[in-house]
Amino acid sequence: MGYSITEKMLYNHAEIITDQCAKLGLITDDEIVQVSMGSKYFGNSFKLYVYDTVKTSDRCRDLLFGSYLGMTKKEADLSLCGIKDALRAVLQKNS
Repeated sequence: MGYSITEKMLYNHAEIITDQCAKLGLITDDEIVQVSMGSKYFGNSFKLYVYDTVKTSDRCRDLLFGSYLGMTKKEADLSLCGIKDALRAVLQKNS
């Protein structure tokens, strides 16, 4: 018996990725990494992007490693875990 991937879990992954990207200098102190929730039913994919918290407009950009995470929560979870693992490996190599 498995478990369900929740939106909160995906948001938590994004918080960890935000911290890792900040430590690597991939984002500024004013930026955060966010997950855009998708829907397989409506044909919208899950995406990852950088949001600037200071700018008044809702400007965002993709990270260097792309924005597409998948069409389902499970695919998005697997993609986010892979990104976290890769960033962790780079951080460990740099320390």
